[in-house]
Amino acid sequence: MTDLPGIDLPPSQWLDNDPNFTINYSQNHTALIEDYYDVPDSGGLEGTVKLKLNATTAHIGNAVQNYNTLNDSGAFWITFASASGSNSDDTETIFPKVSFSNGIADVMRT
Repeated sequence: MTDLPGIDLPPSQWLDNDPNFTINYSQNHTALIEDYYDVPDSGGLEGTVKLKLNATTAHIGNAVQNYNTLNDSGAFWITFASASGSNSDDTETIFPKVSFSNGIADVMRT
């Protein structure tokens, strides 16, 4: 194998559609990953967006809360803000307004 720059995250260790998993990419380094993209219908578009948003904000919150502990060990945090899914409201276009209360996202129609 040729030495290339970057972090080796083997596909065999990547968990599909998982909101919180880790891959050890070297002896003392860990990637903490949120890859929750196929979000189930949760009471319409607003509920579905809220599920994804909560997974993303929980992962980012975990990174912030554990920064000092994990950063010293070379942790690498990865989160994806995109998602897909089907729901009963998929013919309606909405522009969600997101608010946060006690670290929990709430999605409302504007």
